[in-house]
Amino acid sequence: MINKKAFSLMEITVVVLIVAILAAIALPKYMISKDKARINSLMVLGKQINNALNRKSAIDTATTSNVLDVLDITFQKADGTGNCDAECRIKVSGKTYQVSTRLNYNGVTGRNYTIFTCVDDTSFAALLVHSTKSAAFFDYKFNLNCFTEYFGNTPDSDRCRKIARSFGSVCADIDGVCYW
Repeated sequence: MINKKAFSLMEITVVVLIVAILAAIALPKYMISKDKARINSLMVLGKQINNALNRKSAIDTATTSNVLDVLDITFQKADGTGNCDAECRIKVSGKTYQVSTRLNYNGVTGRNYTIFTCVDDTSFAALLVHSTKSAAFFDYKFNLNCFTEYFGNTPDSDRCRKIARSFGSVCADIDGVCYW
């Protein structure tokens, strides 16, 4: 009888093949979950900015763009050099986003927007958080732009649509925007 103390080449190959199959199944799900968490963080941040915009629109009916510097909240710049002024770049989960705001868009008091444009993230192009005042509360909606190129980054439209669908969105084939 031969005393077998090592694995055969076939056994090692089977183990490597099983690990590769498991990785091929798990990695895409992990990437979508990571992107979804980042977008969720932006959604929460966008709602906070829009809440401040809503408070500002209660006392100011002017239509204004890029009003981060007059809101009652502050954000630190992506490079850590201080607080944001009217428009700035911030870091969320290691990625940089340009933040723009619109107060009382198109002259409608209480119709406010926060736009996060990707600077170094290719999972989507821009996230738009908008709020509109209805009877006694504000209604929030989200748009994820999956096609437009900003800052030289072309988003991965398939990946973007998968992320958006994980939030229960409807994606338009014409303009590449997903709504929820």
